[in-house]
Amino acid sequence: MRKNFIKSSSFLGIGIILFLLLTQLKYTVSPSYNKWQYRVDTILSRADTLEYLSVGNSLGYAIDFQEISPRGYSIWQPGNDIFESEYQLKSLLPELPALKTVSIGLSFISFYRDNSLFPQDRLFLPRENYRQFLREIPTLSDALTITDHDYFVEIDLSNVQQNKISELGGMLAKLQGMAEDRLYNRRKFYDASPAFKWIPNDFHNFFRGKILEPLATPDHFRIFLETMMLPNSQPLNRVLQLDAYGRNNTPFRYQQLSRDSLNKKTIEITVPKFRITQDVTLNIDPAVRERAFAAMQRIVEFLQGEDVQVIIYVPPLYATYNAHFPEALRDPIRNFLNGLKQQYQLAYYDFSQDSLISNNHLYFRDGIHLNYYGAQAFSKRYAHIFNRRLTAQNHPESGQK
Repeated sequence: MRKNFIKSSSFLGIGIILFLLLTQLKYTVSPSYNKWQYRVDTILSRADTLEYLSVGNSLGYAIDFQEISPRGYSIWQPGNDIFESEYQLKSLLPELPALKTVSIGLSFISFYRDNSLFPQDRLFLPRENYRQFLREIPTLSDALTITDHDYFVEIDLSNVQQNKISELGGMLAKLQGMAEDRLYNRRKFYDASPAFKWIPNDFHNFFRGKILEPLATPDHFRIFLETMMLPNSQPLNRVLQLDAYGRNNTPFRYQQLSRDSLNKKTIEITVPKFRITQDVTLNIDPAVRERAFAAMQRIVEFLQGEDVQVIIYVPPLYATYNAHFPEALRDPIRNFLNGLKQQYQLAYYDFSQDSLISNNHLYFRDGIHLNYYGAQAFSKRYAHIFNRRLTAQNHPESGQK
């Protein structure tokens, strides 16, 4: 009995030592040094001087800190939902004594998004995206279960015809990655966060992101071995995809399309893509919009309680997108944000139909995202708004400019 106890204790002790060693290696060698880790490390290194954070999803790209504030930084990430933004702010703010302003970039679809609701064995694609995949793999519809909806298709990734897997090649992994990707950034921020806490009811993603994935994924150890064996190699450095202010710095940021190409892309891909988010999440959880409203209200109360100015804005959206996006989806969001503005005396701006920017196709890379030139023009045009430090007597009006 005593021998078994000694063996068990020794095994447990070795396991604990190994776990602590791997954890230490993770933070010192950092073989999977991702964008979130770089952002958090950069923010914490500037904690005593950082005055401005840009938060939210990829619409935050509209803020160009070269035009607005040299002491600003971006922590938005494509696909962020409002619950993730709340967690990120509450995790970081205690470490940022100099912070004065937080701007939150939103689209009208942001309040219909909860990344944890999307099934990871299902993929929802606009018809045009699906047609592109079919051109690449004509047998795709034979290998996977496809459900046709009004304006999109649903792909069941849990039921693959085994005899067709070889024909799919890398397509299956690509599709599975697209379905999984909605929670990838959430887990990566859990890993990078200085706080040991999680979004309510999301402990499983916290555990996976904070504990399992950094220590037990093949990607981690492959890159670790490469780093150890090749003296001149660098850790997996995705930070090269970021600019000096934390914004994604990939080549497509400079993309400019012809008017016809942008109109086609907007109508066939961008509008359906964001309507899918709304329809699928509401079908799974009809209360998602109200939960997102409550999360945004908590964000405002939290930041104002810390004496941090809040600026909520909808950046310019391309005119064709505005024309094809249902007003019925916009109106409840506008009403909520205007009510929030009145209740908390905060700065809220709806730039979605700004005539000088929304009508210029050369400022957009798709229906809702400004490119580099559009972000530069927008930030120059409204720098006085985003630079302004509000007081109780100085609250700018929201609305189109």
